[in-house]
Amino acid sequence: ESEGCSIIVDEQVDSDGNRMLNLAVHCSLGVCFLRSIQLPSGSCGQALLLQLVDSCIEEVGEKNVVQVITNIHSELKSEKMLTVKRPNMFWTYCAASCINAMLEDIGYIPLIKTTISKARSLTAFIYGQTSLLDMMRQFTNQQDLVHAGISYYTTCCLNLKSLYDNRIELKTMFISKEWEDSMWSKNEAGRRFYNLVVSNEFW
Repeated sequence: ESEGCSIIVDEQVDSDGNRMLNLAVHCSLGVCFLRSIQLPSGSCGQALLLQLVDSCIEEVGEKNVVQVITNIHSELKSEKMLTVKRPNMFWTYCAASCINAMLEDIGYIPLIKTTISKARSLTAFIYGQTSLLDMMRQFTNQQDLVHAGISYYTTCCLNLKSLYDNRIELKTMFISKEWEDSMWSKNEAGRRFYNLVVSNEFW
């Protein structure tokens, strides 16, 4: 009541294709969960979406709601319908979802797509061998190369940055005596990743 709040409308799809609409309220005190609704299969009607959001606004009190934030990126008439009914309210797309959509678009650029593929192969190679992982951590001062983000492309960006930040340490490892004495320096996969890491083109 003192500062206003946002209604958060979050659509999730599980592995079976079931669609859930999660509704919550956010203010300076934190997030308060309101309810989850399983949406009917197929496209969710604009009127139904508006009705569900509108019921939350009524529950919280229209005078307390500043905006509705959603991660639904379709051509929604609900936005116009809501602002016509409640002209003092904003309909805002979730910043994290927008950034993730931008990262996904960037990920389709051929050079970026190829770089992500090479980086994933490199980290899979290192993390797939316990002794090699121990060697990598020794050279990176116990730093991990792999970090989990909230989405696939966020994770890709975090891991690309992590690899780039540790590029000197990785190059040092691949030209070290420990690497030369290891079994990986003598097999085909090891030589392929050696060539990748020491090449300036990759970095």
